[in-house]
Amino acid sequence: GFIPMLTSLLSIVNYRMDILEMRWLGVSDYDIGIYSVGLSLSEYSLLFADIFREVLLNKTALNDDFEAINFSLKTCLLLMFIFYIVMIFFGRGIIKLIYGSDYVGAYEVVLVILLGTFSMMYFKLLSPIFIAHGKWCFYFFSLLGGVAINIVSNLIFIPLIGIYGAAITSFLSYMFTGLMFIIKYIKSFNLKLTSLFVLNRNDYKYFLKQFKKDKINNDEQI
Repeated sequence: GFIPMLTSLLSIVNYRMDILEMRWLGVSDYDIGIYSVGLSLSEYSLLFADIFREVLLNKTALNDDFEAINFSLKTCLLLMFIFYIVMIFFGRGIIKLIYGSDYVGAYEVVLVILLGTFSMMYFKLLSPIFIAHGKWCFYFFSLLGGVAINIVSNLIFIPLIGIYGAAITSFLSYMFTGLMFIIKYIKSFNLKLTSLFVLNRNDYKYFLKQFKKDKINNDEQI
């Protein structure tokens, strides 16, 4: 439909608007290159969310498996936190190894944007359940709000502090979109906030149950 198409377009715009505005505001190609490296590297952390999202798309298409959703959210959060810690201590070396010493200046950009990807992870993982429930309007307007924050904040922060302003803007945009999904998810399904953040004994039991189930399925196929 029309709204899903617009939603897909907004997703692309939300990730790339900062670069377009930096060009428009006269930021140098070198600084834009530094920022692009920082943005690309920070988005690697969202690969964890993409992996879990594919699994949840199948599960939520059939029923609201909150146990699977919450386990995925908390596990993905832990993996992203580990990724962030690695970047804090080894980020400069990683950037130098992959992109060269000319791009080490992207280190601070990576750390700022990565903080926003924690929130964006919730957007990515919770979107399947809202899609399954047909809540495209909520999906659309949440993204639209994030894009609006991106556009306006870039106009404020980029002239003041350049690429670091764009990084802060991305952080704010990601935070808004993710928080909208977290709040909506908790209220719509009467869940506790802690069920989205901290792994506990029940999650360990769920992991073992799924592991045994997969093992049995694999044995039967053999």
